[in-house]
Amino acid sequence: MKKENEKFMTELFRTYGDRMYYLARRIVREPPDAEDVVQIALESLMKKTEFLRSLATPALEAYINTTVNHAALNFLRAENREKRKPERMAEQIDTFQSAGQPSVEELVLRSEEKERQQKVWQSLESEERMLMKEKFIDRRSNTWLAEKYGTTAANISMRLTRLKRKIAGLMDSAE
Repeated sequence: MKKENEKFMTELFRTYGDRMYYLARRIVREPPDAEDVVQIALESLMKKTEFLRSLATPALEAYINTTVNHAALNFLRAENREKRKPERMAEQIDTFQSAGQPSVEELVLRSEEKERQQKVWQSLESEERMLMKEKFIDRRSNTWLAEKYGTTAANISMRLTRLKRKIAGLMDSAE
């Protein structure tokens, strides 16, 4: 049976090889590429020898044409994917960065800024840290803070203003 299949495929190539090459050249243009497409199409057809042997001539010709067309189109797709890989990588990097993702430099700068902020925070007295935390993290009102610390809301506002200035000065000197 194997010999019969080889003989059938040899005869198929003798009969339809030029036509297969012509169809491939119409799509891929370059002769070496067209030869590759014919090879790919023949490999695909070899897997279906029994089926091909059962087809009438018009159906066989249509099947061969379709196989060559698909092989050529797949060949072009694969070729385009290979050519576009560097482009796609650059696009992905641009997309990653333009999608709001920070660059490596930005991450380093953020890390350094965070370290400076932590040093400044640690240099504040514990009561100052507590006041800042309650006002800006816990979102307590000046009235609430005034009641807690036994003073007026205006006094809390003035303390916060002084603390902000102190922190700004410490941040500047930490650079």
